[in-house]
This record gives sequence, C-alpha cells and structure tokens, in this order.
Amino acid sequence: MREGKACLRSLFDSKHPTDELTEHLASPDIHRTLRRLKIKDMLTEDDWQTLYPKEKSSVSADNYDLRLLLLLVKYTCDVTKPQPNGWMGDPEPRDDSQGAALQRLLGIQRELASLQTLKASAANRLFSRIAEQLQRLGHSGAADCMNAYKQDTSMDETESRFILGEFLVWYRQEVSQLKREIENQERKKKREEIPILQKRLKTRDLDTSETKKRQSVVGKATMDMSDKSRCQRWAHIKTGMVLAERLILDKYYEQLLNDVKADTVVEHLMNKEIITQDESTEIFSTLRNNEQMSTLIDFLVPKSGNVLDEFVESLKPKNEQVYQQMHQDYQAAKADILANKPQGLPYCNNILRERYSTAYAKWNPIPWYTKVETDIAEFYCQQQLLNLNGKSVNAFQVFDYKEGEKDPHTVVIEGDPGTGKSTLAKYMAYKWSLDENVFGRPFQLLILLDLKVTAPTVKVMMMEQLFGGDCKLAEREIWEVMNMHQASTLLIIDGYEDNLNDEMKSLLFENIMPELHILVFSQTNFTVRLMHRYQRKVILTGFAKSQAEEYVQKYVKLAKKPWEHFSSFLNKLVVAKKSTELQKLLDAAKKSQEPQRRRGSSESATSVTSAKPRDERPLERENTDKVSTKLSRSSSKGQGNDQQQQQDSNGENSNQSKIASLRHYSQVPLYCSFFCLLTDMRMSIDLNSPTTIVEQFVSCIKLKLIEREKESRFEANRAYAMLSERAMDTIKKGSATFILAKEDHMMTKFGLIQLATNLTAEDNQRYMFGNRLIQEYLAAKNLDTSGTDEASRFFQNMSMTPISYNVVVFYCSIRKSDNDTPATRELFAKILQYNKRRGKASRMKMPAATSPEDSQLVEGKIMDYQLSLECVAVMDMARRDLGKKIVESLPERFTVKHEGIIPRLSLTGLSKMIKFNHTTIQEVDLRLDLLAKETLEAYKSLATAMKTNVHIKTLRIYWTEKDLMADFLQTVCCPEPEDPANSTGQMEIRRKKPDQTGFHLKNLECIDESGKKLDQLSPKMLNNMREACSNMTKLETFAFQNCHHMSLVGSIIKNLPTKFADNLRILDFSGCQMSIVASQDLNGKLMESKSLEGLILANLKIDAMAFNTFIAAFSSNRTIVLLDLSGIRLDNVCFFSLSEALKINNKLEKLFLRQVPMDTRACKEVARILKINKMLKLLTVTQEVVSEEGRRVLGEESQTETRKNRAVVDGIGVEYRQRPTNERANTKRNPLSVK
Repeated sequence: MREGKACLRSLFDSKHPTDELTEHLASPDIHRTLRRLKIKDMLTEDDWQTLYPKEKSSVSADNYDLRLLLLLVKYTCDVTKPQPNGWMGDPEPRDDSQGAALQRLLGIQRELASLQTLKASAANRLFSRIAEQLQRLGHSGAADCMNAYKQDTSMDETESRFILGEFLVWYRQEVSQLKREIENQERKKKREEIPILQKRLKTRDLDTSETKKRQSVVGKATMDMSDKSRCQRWAHIKTGMVLAERLILDKYYEQLLNDVKADTVVEHLMNKEIITQDESTEIFSTLRNNEQMSTLIDFLVPKSGNVLDEFVESLKPKNEQVYQQMHQDYQAAKADILANKPQGLPYCNNILRERYSTAYAKWNPIPWYTKVETDIAEFYCQQQLLNLNGKSVNAFQVFDYKEGEKDPHTVVIEGDPGTGKSTLAKYMAYKWSLDENVFGRPFQLLILLDLKVTAPTVKVMMMEQLFGGDCKLAEREIWEVMNMHQASTLLIIDGYEDNLNDEMKSLLFENIMPELHILVFSQTNFTVRLMHRYQRKVILTGFAKSQAEEYVQKYVKLAKKPWEHFSSFLNKLVVAKKSTELQKLLDAAKKSQEPQRRRGSSESATSVTSAKPRDERPLERENTDKVSTKLSRSSSKGQGNDQQQQQDSNGENSNQSKIASLRHYSQVPLYCSFFCLLTDMRMSIDLNSPTTIVEQFVSCIKLKLIEREKESRFEANRAYAMLSERAMDTIKKGSATFILAKEDHMMTKFGLIQLATNLTAEDNQRYMFGNRLIQEYLAAKNLDTSGTDEASRFFQNMSMTPISYNVVVFYCSIRKSDNDTPATRELFAKILQYNKRRGKASRMKMPAATSPEDSQLVEGKIMDYQLSLECVAVMDMARRDLGKKIVESLPERFTVKHEGIIPRLSLTGLSKMIKFNHTTIQEVDLRLDLLAKETLEAYKSLATAMKTNVHIKTLRIYWTEKDLMADFLQTVCCPEPEDPANSTGQMEIRRKKPDQTGFHLKNLECIDESGKKLDQLSPKMLNNMREACSNMTKLETFAFQNCHHMSLVGSIIKNLPTKFADNLRILDFSGCQMSIVASQDLNGKLMESKSLEGLILANLKIDAMAFNTFIAAFSSNRTIVLLDLSGIRLDNVCFFSLSEALKINNKLEKLFLRQVPMDTRACKEVARILKINKMLKLLTVTQEVVSEEGRRVLGEESQTETRKNRAVVDGIGVEYRQRPTNERANTKRNPLSVK
C-alpha cells in the first residue's frame, strides 16, 4: 500500500505539479467532474474539504490518501480506460496501458480482501504481480521494494491478519461505490454489465453494515441540501441568466427533478444549439434521472439569451402541467425583465466609454514604480507608423480610403516586441472614449480585447475584460448588438501572436461578420496566415522623430527623479534643434552638476564598488565625467601631435558610433524606458545587443529592490528565479497568464508582471507578463540555468514557428561562445532539418528542367530562414563543422524581400553566413525601399559581406530609393583598402587577398520600382554611382530597368568603365528614359565594345533624334547578335536609320520589334534589311500593330527564294521556318540566354 501510494502520487504529480494543483482543481471541467463524484457519494465531505480547503495555499497532494489519489488519477488525469470493459471489468491480457495496470491492482486488492489467511508463498506471488503493475505505472523502485518483502519468507498469523485487515478496510470503501454503480446500471437497464459488477462484490464474510450506515448519513445530507435555495449555489456565476430567471428555476427545481425526463428536454435543447454534444454526454454519464436533470439545469444557468424560453418550450410535449405553471410565471417575470433591461447599443456604448476613460485616466506607464499613475494621454508620445511604401501614416487614419478604393475592414499593425503596440491600442481606446469620431468615422462601439488573457470564447472574453459581472445584458445579447451594428463597430485585437480561440478564428478567417472593422496588433512575421484576410498593413517602428527626448522628460517628471542624472542622456538623444523648455532643463542640470564634478570621481567609484552585488554581471556606474558627450583625450608624455590627433579622431568616431546606437535603440519605447532606469541607477549602458540591454535592465531591477527598497538579496534572487520558471512554463503552455500565490508577492515588486484583467472574478490572482520580450528573455535565462538536459528536451519538442524564435535567439545570445553543448547541437540539428525541409519544398515547386540550360536554382526567402540566421548572428560559431552545415543548408538563390521591415538580426546573420567559405548562395535578390532605412546599417554590412564573397555571381536590386541603391552598389563594387580581419571565435573568413578590384559579380540587375521622374540627384548619390560603375569591370550582364530619370540613366552610361567592354555580353536598359546625351554616350560604348552580344532596349522612352544617334553605332559594331527594340515608338525616319545601320552589319542574328507600330513604309524599310543583311536569322514583330499592306510586304520578302535558308519572320501570320540544321533559332528562349 505504501509503494502503491508513492506510485500514484508520482503519477499524479507528473500530470499536475503542486504549483499548478490549485489552478487545475479550479478549472470548470475538473470541478464539474469532482462534483459529480461527490453527488455519487464517491467523494466524502472530508475529501471535498481536502480538495477545496478555505485557504488555497494549503492545497497539496501530501494530504491525499490512497483512495482519493486513486479516484483523482482515474477521473482527472486523462488515464486511458482499460479495454474492453473500461473501469467495469478486468482488462485484456495484452492491454499494457496505465489504466489496465490500475485495474489489475484493484483486482489484486479484491483477491486479498477475499482471503482469510495469507501464506508467504502466496504473498510472494502477489508481491511479484503488484511490482509488475507498479512498474507499468512508472514506479522504478517497485521491484527492489517487493524483493525486500519476498526475502522474509516467514509470516505469522498476526502479521497475515494485519495485512488482510488493512486491505479489507480499504476494500469496503470501494464496495459502497460499486453498489451505487450497480443501482445506476439497473435504473438504466444495462443488464450486460451487471454480472461483471456483481462478480466484483463477491467476497467472503463481507460486512456491509458500515455501507448501510454511510448511505443513511449521505441521504440525510442530501435532504438537507435540497432544503437550501439553489440560488446560493449559483451565486458565484456572474454571467448567464438574470436573477428573475434563476428564481423561477429555483421555485420549480424539485418538480423538474421528479417529473421531467431529461432525454426529451436535452434533445430539444441540442436542436436549438443550446446544449452541446459534450454537455449532453456528461448529462447522461449518470444513471438517475434526477441527477441528469440537476446537471442539465447547472449547464443552463451560466448561459444567456433565450435559454429559459427554449427550456420551458421543451416541457410542453410531455409535461403539460409543469409547462403551464412555469410559462405563466415566466411571462410575468419576463415583463419585469424587459422593463429593467436597457437598450443594447447605447448601453454598451456607455459601458465601454466609461470603462476606457476610467481605466486609462489612472494608468501606470512605469511598472517598476508601482505608485505612479497618470492620464495615458498626458504620458503618451507619438509613435511612427509606416505603410508598405515607407510613408508615414497617422494612427487614427488607418481606415481612411480614397475615392474608388474599397473600405479596408481589416487592418494589421505589425511591430517588434517593445515598440508600443499595446500602449497604442489602449491610447486609441481612450481617445475614442472622449470622441467617437476620432477615427474619422462614427464608430459607436470599440471593443479592445487582449488575447494574452485567454478565454474559451470571444463572448466570455468581452464579459471578463470589458463588461463585467454587473452588466445588465447577457453575453449573447452583447454579441447580437455587435452583429446588428457591424459597420459601426471596431474590434481591436491586441496580442494576435497568442492563442486564438475558435470564435476568434471564425471572426478573422471565416468572415462571419463581413462588415465588422478589425484592427489587429501583431508581432512581426506572425500574420502570414492572415495575409489573405487583411486589406492594409502598417508597420509600427517605435517613437516618431524627437519623441524619445519627450518620453525621457515625461519619465523624469512623473517618477520625480533629479534632472542632473539625465542631462547626458538627453544630450545624446537630441538630434534636431532643441526646444526652449528642453534647453532650460539641460542648463539647469548642468549647473547642478558642477559641484559634483569638482569633488572628483574617486568617492563615487568607491561607493559603487561596495554596493555592487557579487552575483551580478559587471555593470559599472557612470561617473559624472563619463556622462559628458565629449570623449576625454589622453595627454601622456612622449606622444607626438599627429599620433594624439589620430587617437582623438578614433575616439570621436567610436563615441559617435555609440551615440548613434543609443539613439537607434531609444526609438523603441521599451528600451528607452530601460535606459531611463539604468540612468537613474547610475549604471553604464552596454549596447552590444538587445540581450545585453535586457540583461542589464533585469539586473538593475534586482539592484533597485536591494538598495532602494531594502529587500533581502536572498529573497530578490529567489523571486527572480521563480519568475524565470513561470516565464518558461507559460512559454511551454503557449499562455501568458499564471496564478500567483500570496506568499510569492515579491515577484510583483520587479514590475515585470501585472494583474490579468478579469472583471467577473471575485478573487483575481491571475498574472501575466507586461511585455512579451521580458517573458521570452526570462524563459531563455531559465533554460540556460536549468541544464543541458532540460534545454535539449525543450528544443526536441519545440515547434518551428515564430512563437518560439525569440526564446531560442535569447538563449543563443546568452550562451554566445559556449555553444558546443548537447543542447546547442540538438538545436542546430533541428534547424538543419527545418532548412533542408524548406529547400526540398522549394525544389518541388520548381518546373522540371528540360535541359541543363533551363535548370533553376533553389530559391528561399529570408523570413523562412529567420531562426537560423538570427541564431548565427548572436553566436560565435566555435565549431566550424557546425557552421559549415548551417551555411550549406541555405538555398542557392536568396530573396531578401519582405512585406514589412526585415529584422536587423536576420540581415546580420545573413551577412555572417555569406562571409563563410562554404556558402552555397549564388544569387541574391533584395529590395531597397523606405522601410530598408530602418535597418540601414545592417544592409551596409550585407553589402560588405557580398563584396568579399567569390561564390555570389548574381545580384538583383529592386529599389525605390535611389540613394540607398547607390550607396549599396558603391559598397559592393568598390574595393576595401585592407583585408577583412578574422577575429577569434568568429566564423571563418577568407584570408586570401582579393584581386585588385575586389569585385566578383557576373550579373547585376537594378530594377526601379519608384516610378519617379523629376526628383533631384544629390552629389553624394552621383558620386557613389560613379565609383560603383567605374569598378564594374568583370560584369557579363548589366541591367538597369524601368528608370524614368534621364540624368541617372545618363550618368550610369557615361561612367561605365573602359574595361567594361572586354567582358560584357548583355546590356539591358528596358523601360528606361534616355536623353540624347545618354544616347551619344551609348553610341561610344557600342563602338568600343569587344564582347557585347545582346542589347535589350524594350519599352525604351526615347525620341527620334536620340534613337538615330545610338543606332548608327551598329554600322560598325561587330559583336552584337541580338537587338531588342520591342515596344519603342519609332517613326519612319527611325526605321530608315535602322535599315541603313543594319544593311552593312554582318553580325546581328536576331531583331525583336514586338509591339512596335509599323505602317507600309516602315515595313518596306524592314524588308530592305531582310533583303540586304545576310546574317539576320530571326525577325519578330506583332501582327496586330502592323498594317495590312505591311504584312504582305514582309510576308513576300520572307518567302522569296533568296531568303529560304536564312531569316524567319515571326508574328505576321505567314511564316517560313526553314533554318539551318546546325543552328536553329529558338523563339521562346530568354534573350538574356543568348550565347
């Protein structure tokens, strides 16, 4: 029995740990199951008090006896029922489940209870059987314990009687339960199972007097319970039926239980979709009709709407008398209910506006200062929202649309953790509560739901977070109001990355309310599934320009901190012209700082060293001298002036770089608040990575508790460890909320967690993390300290979805160089498997290649490989073989394009992988637009990495910002003055010196997506393009397409190098606009060309004079075999110039004139080319834009006897396709593939 209890306890704890036991027992499903067991008298009152004591903190499995543990394991731990009879009979011999093992142990118990004596030999056999079943239940030490019993072969009569007596007492408790089950089976007439139960009851000399006595006591207790009002039992239910409806059910409760059959009522309610299938199954899980009706009524009370109406109607067919009485009373009560029920829309509008105005008028924006409260509008600082074109958007104009556009019903606001998504959602709700037209349209309802606070349905979520238990409207009625007024309702969803219940999925994906306006706040890269549902996407980047300074001012004023602490921080943040108020504050701070500077820094440094805890990482406080923006200069003897100036210059550059990083991170509201706390605590700020920033902040929070709030260091570290465990548990469960006991109040003092909103709960002790970034960092920290085995298990069970990316990246950043562990090997093995699976999927989507020339490279998008890139970015790859495998798992063609801002770490990781020797990347496609400016430094690092890589042969740039494009090309094409250094512990970088230019690209394509024509070119941009073009000496294909800026096109043509002509094969200016000056430069380049084979000018915007200028070069060019003039508007003079240039050209083989309008005279000029030029093999035109007479002229010329073995005219309807057998023209081949 002792070993059995230990085994059951271990099994129960594995399913429900002690720290989650209170939450588990309080869940509705478990509470309902245990309540049914109590009604069946399988749980006594003492058992109930043990399970649900008055003090929740005293709940512990240590207080459960063997019988109670057995019941809990059977009915609350999802243990598989034995086959084939469940808990009603012996299991099959081949059934090895845990349920079968439990059932066999009960069979051994019954066998022992039937014995009068127990011999040692029989005991040994029983002990062996018991040990076998305990081992199946997971008790590893069962065999050793049973062997110890078996060694003692002597057993006297007293010991035998004692053992049998213990089993008999335990077994008698089961007898009462089995008898009640038999009665239930008899009432339900399940005769086939009754012999099985009766067989289990047959024991020798079994006294049932205690059972009878116990039944009489339970019957009396049940009678006393029936005398009490059922409304007291339903008092804790804050939603559902109103009081008048509950009083009617209470009045007829006994009559319903005695006279009404449950099956007919349940069938009617299921047809009306009031009772679900699961609820119906639970109702009929009991055999007595009164118990079924009691369960049914308990299910009906929490439901709202016309539930009682349908219930009364269900009584009419079979219970006419009860129906008449209840119907009469209900109609009288219904009049009072309708008289007191408010009108739906105005009532909901008033409740919501009052809710938002009250909640956010006293709002705590600084969680680590718990007593700070302010109006959210006074503390809010403007945030920067960008559309997908990179243009700024007003937060309250996201639903605006122009004439002719569709109304955007669903809008997504996407941003990284810490950019202020939740704050913006609350600010929107608060502004709406003051003015309904703040969004430019009259939204009469604004429903803000936080998905971090989970709930089974949207209706329950609205009641818990917004309306509360005192609302006079039921859940279903609020839903109906929302459905009736869809067009004037705005639903704001905060935390889309968290779990979605089924009702929320229906709202978002199934469009059950098509006119409803939805605003979704989501973390970056989580809205892929929502892509086909939303009409507009906006990127939240953080603070708008100069708002970080304003935030610091408000922080200092609200927290009542000394200004002198923040003067240096504000000086570094101010980029634009300082306002008068800010200048006054800075001047006052400087004056107050002068006395401290005179005293020196030695005393301050001594105090800091003594106060710093040993277990913290080295966080040094700033002295007042370090706070200044100027870098202190060295004046040691023996240094010359030049050397000193060089050191000063390097120091200034380093200082400027740190200030730039500080400004960048300060644009993120969460990081800016971290910096404010670090500055207030006089800590230096380490800007190496986001991980170091968060790590400093958490350490500073602990130091604040110890130094300023005088908390015990031991208690602070203990609370921090528990907080990390909760973070890891919530990440594993996919939930942000957790229960916090009263004795763990220390965790709330960190300011990292907050109460989860639940207006319907009387004692709300559910907490959640205030920001997901903090939760993910603490989870990673817990993963690091829990050991490699725990980390390995987490990585094995981890789903490769963005929900777990940040935890893994934080973990890798914490481990950094110490990455050769079983856990990291397990992690990267999973990443490799995922990358290979992505590559295989991309390969399957590719069309089958008919020849080696048509084969394509495997393509991959950067966001599909985000996790592997970011892990490599933050880690020092100590094992080169591991780095090699990761790099080789990347696709051959990499697309750096995304509908939004590409994370900085992803770009950094890609740069790091490109520098690795074994990279397989051969082509890179990237987009440079306004959104790329948000991560400009990362793009520059990528350009530097591509310059040193000899494997990348093709680069395609899709650009809208010409300055970014020019800067990127200048970095890629221009050589570095020195070889890149190879730092210790980093991924292997080539040490061999590149050639003189350092340029390895073979194909370069630049596609203009801006559509701009007349904007000015800056001198810096022109200089960058000149330097880039002058170094393009090894290109074989150069394409600059769709650019309508004639000066830019002309500058590129002019600056192409002289050596360019030695290697270039294809030159493409499709869709560009070319001036006469550019055409003259192009003429000169064509005259100098020695290797150019194809010139593609499709859809070129050019006048006749400019065309005639460059086409004259074909009279002397001896290399071009393909000329594409498709889509160009040419007059007859241009056709004459073309024919004059080509009639003496002896190299051109293909001429494309698709979509070029041609009259009869133009066709005669083209026919003259066909007649005179002996090398032309293919001419392609478009029949629809050629005149009728012109088609006849071209057709006759193509069919003349002298042209049979040469040219083919394609596109005029009359074709003669006889070509030489050794060199046939392929009209479908891409022009860029011409040899």
